[in-house]
Amino acid sequence: MQEVVFTAKEDKGLTSKSVIDRKAMEHLQPSSFSDLMELLPGGLAKQPNLTTTNVALIRESSGRPTEGGYNTSSLGVQFMVDDNIINSNSDMQRSLNQLAFSSAPKSRNTISTGIDMRSISTNDIEKVEIIRGIPSAAYGDLTSGLIKIERKIGVTPLQARVKVDGYSKQYYVGKGFSLRDNWKLNTSFNFLDAKMDPSDDQQNYQRITASLRSELKLKLWNNPLKLRSNLDFSGTLDNVSIDPDNAYAPTDRYKSYTRKFTVTNNFTYELPKKSFFDLVTLNTSIRQGFDRIEQRQFIQYSRPRALPLSTEEGESVGIFAATSFVSEYMTDGKPLDFNAQLQTTGKKSFLGFTNTYELGIDWRYSKNNGRGDVYDVTQPSSLSMFIRPRAFRDIPATQNIAAFIGDRINYKLNKHSFTLYGGLRMSKLLGVDNSYKISNKIFAEPRLNFQYGLPQFMIAGKPLQIDLTLGYGLFYKQPTTYYLYPNKQFTDYVQLNYHDDARYRYINYIRMCNH
Repeated sequence: MQEVVFTAKEDKGLTSKSVIDRKAMEHLQPSSFSDLMELLPGGLAKQPNLTTTNVALIRESSGRPTEGGYNTSSLGVQFMVDDNIINSNSDMQRSLNQLAFSSAPKSRNTISTGIDMRSISTNDIEKVEIIRGIPSAAYGDLTSGLIKIERKIGVTPLQARVKVDGYSKQYYVGKGFSLRDNWKLNTSFNFLDAKMDPSDDQQNYQRITASLRSELKLKLWNNPLKLRSNLDFSGTLDNVSIDPDNAYAPTDRYKSYTRKFTVTNNFTYELPKKSFFDLVTLNTSIRQGFDRIEQRQFIQYSRPRALPLSTEEGESVGIFAATSFVSEYMTDGKPLDFNAQLQTTGKKSFLGFTNTYELGIDWRYSKNNGRGDVYDVTQPSSLSMFIRPRAFRDIPATQNIAAFIGDRINYKLNKHSFTLYGGLRMSKLLGVDNSYKISNKIFAEPRLNFQYGLPQFMIAGKPLQIDLTLGYGLFYKQPTTYYLYPNKQFTDYVQLNYHDDARYRYINYIRMCNH
C-alpha cells in the first residue's frame, strides 16, 4: 500500500483558500476545531491542550499571543457558521488578578484574541473553507483571514460517536429527519470533558453543545424560496482548583463558564434568470451570552496592608485590610449580538465577458448587559489592582454598518482564460463618541484579484495546468468594546501613613487617573 496523506485541499480559484471535507475530519478524529488547523499548509500535529484558550493562527506558527502582545492576528480572523458570523466584539470577560492560580486566568482570556476554537464542536461540520487570501467585498471586519463552516443538513441515519483518549472524553449523537418532501430537520448533542493531565484533577474543561437545524423550501410568487433556521446552545466550563496538600488553602478556586443561545435565519430567494439580480439573500442572527468568572482566594499578609478605596481623583482616606481573609471575585457578562446582511447577486454575459456581480449591506450590533466586575473593594484578590469595579451595562453598544459592491469578470480567448474580481467595501462605526478620531470616519476597503490561466500542456504524458494569480486588498478590524471603552486606571500616592499603633492607624492618598 502506498503512502496516504490527508490534508486540506487547496482551492485553485482566485484567492488562497484551503477546503477541509468530512473525510479528512473523520481521519483526524478531532476533539475541537483547533485540531483541524493541523491540516493547513505548514500545520503541525501536536497534543491537544483544551485547558487553555485555543486561538486561530493561520498566518504564523507561533503559540498563543502573550498578554499585551500583538493579538490582532487572531482577533482579525472572522468565523462564520452557516453564512452567519460569530461576533465576539462585546466579550469583556477578564479576571482582574491574571497571575493567580499559576496564571490560569491569563491563559483563558479571549477579550483580545477572538474566538476560542475549543468551543466549536466538529461533529456536525460538513465542510470548512479557510480563506487566507483576499475574500470578496461581502466579508469585512477582518484582517488575517476568513473561516467559513458549513454544517450538515438533510436526512442522515442516527449517528453516535464516542472518543476516549488520555486527555479527553467526548460523546456525540445526531440524526437528520425529513418532516416533508420540502422540509428537513437535523438535531445533535455533544459533550466533551478534558483534562490537562490525566493524573491531575485540579484543571479541567467541559463543553456542551446542542443544535436544531431546519431547512424549508417554499414557493413565493412561483419563485423558489429557501428558509434555513438554526437554534443552537453552547456551554463551556473552565475549572481550576488548588491541591489542598500544598501551601494554599483548599478554598482557592477559579471557575469560568459561558452559556450562549443563538438563533439564525437565512432567507434565499431566487428570481427569474432574466432579472438583473437573480438571487436575494437575507441572513440574520441573534446571540445572547451568559458569561461568568468566579474566583475565590485565601489572602494572608505578614503585616498590615493599606488599601485605597476612592473611585475619583483627588485626596482620600484609605483603610488597613485584615491580615487574612477570603477574597470573592466575580465578572458577570451578558453579551448580546445582532447581525444582519442583505445581499443581491446576478449574472450577465456580454461580448464574451461573463459578469457575476454582488451588492449588499451589512449591520452588526454588540452590547454587554452584564454586571461587570463585582467584588468587595476592602478584600481584593491583589493589592496591585489599579482599577475599580464597573458595570458592563453602563458601556455603550458598538455598531458597525457597511455597504459593499463587487463584480467578477470571466473571459476566454482560445485556450487562455482571464478572471478579474473588483470590489469595494465601505464601513463605519455608529454611536462612537466624537472624542474618538474614528467617530466620523468612513473606511474604504478595495479588493482586487486577477488570475490568468495558461493553456494546458502535456509533460511525460500527463496534463499540466498553470495559473498566475495576483491580488490586492485593504482590510480593517474595528476596535472591540474592550478597546473602545477601557476601564480607567488610577495611581495612588501615599501622603500620610501611620500604622505602628493599631489604635491610631491612618492612611491618606492622592489619586491620579491614567486615562
